[in-house]
Order: sequence, then structure tokens, then C-alpha cells
Amino acid sequence: ITHVERQTLRQWVRRGLLPKPKIVSDGNGVKSRWPRSALERARFVTEMRAQLYSLDEIVVLMQERLGIACRVANDANMIA
Repeated sequence: ITHVERQTLRQWVRRGLLPKPKIVSDGNGVKSRWPRSALERARFVTEMRAQLYSLDEIVVLMQERLGIACRVANDANMIA
């Protein structure tokens, strides 16, 4: 739905930009079930990344604009 790779979504969860998904097994493998708020937040992050904001800047924007408390993590090994 968001056209964002799983690795990127996991990174955003670690940074606190997205809530953790519920992991379920449906007999055909393990799947992630995301709350509806994750879609809105992923769209916001994607739009801000398209405008060349860094993830640290997006954390601040999410706090200011959306009132969402995120963890601030500076990890040089993270992929944006």
C-alpha cells in the first residue's frame, strides 16, 4: 500500500516514526498487520523524504505537526 520496502518500515519503527505492527501467522506464512495510523504516518514520512527532509527532521515535524512522540536515534548504520 505504501510502496515502502520492509527494511525501511522496520527502520521507521525503530526510530519511533511508525507503531509496531502485530505479527500474525495465517497458515500461509507470517504477516505484519499495521494499525490504520501507520499508513497515515508512513505517507507523511514518505512525503517529507521526497522533500529531502532527514529522518531526524521528520521526527521533529511529526512531534510539532502531528503531536506524535518519536524516539530520536542517530545511527549511522540506518538506511533511509
